[in-house]
Amino acid sequence: MITRQIVLDSFKTVRGNTLEIARDIPDEKYSFCPAEGAGTVLEMFHKIIRFTEFMTTISLAKDPVVVTPETMDAVFVANTQTDISKVTTKAQVIAALESSLAGIIARVEAVPESFLNESFVAPDTITKVRLWVVNCAKEQEMGLRAQLYLTERILGIIPHTTRRQMQAQTESAKS
Repeated sequence: MITRQIVLDSFKTVRGNTLEIARDIPDEKYSFCPAEGAGTVLEMFHKIIRFTEFMTTISLAKDPVVVTPETMDAVFVANTQTDISKVTTKAQVIAALESSLAGIIARVEAVPESFLNESFVAPDTITKVRLWVVNCAKEQEMGLRAQLYLTERILGIIPHTTRRQMQAQTESAKS
């Protein structure tokens, strides 16, 4: 059974890995776009912040959040805590990722476990369990982060997870 603590612990791990990527990519590469039509590094981090905050906020809302194609942008802004228009540098991205995670944790911890296990009608008009949607926010971050891993490779940066694995193999070979 999924619990609040399991979801929050995994969210912290996922966000910790996202923060490692944010720290690894140099400031001057935040404007890099890996392919035509793809977002820049900065825009990818903006998506992570917006989607995780939005999904968490709507899942914890007492009243249904209605989204139509015409109102999508306004609803996103109204249901996120970070003003991404003010997040334009590496340092601001790192601070926003940390602050966003703290806010998500605080909001999830502020409601009773019974509320998290309630069903609600999501903006896509499908009934879902609140805690499951919070977990999906974390899963969405993992998907977006995969794009950042690929971007790191394109930029010639060895991702931190690969570096850790290489270090463990080196240490294992020495012993």
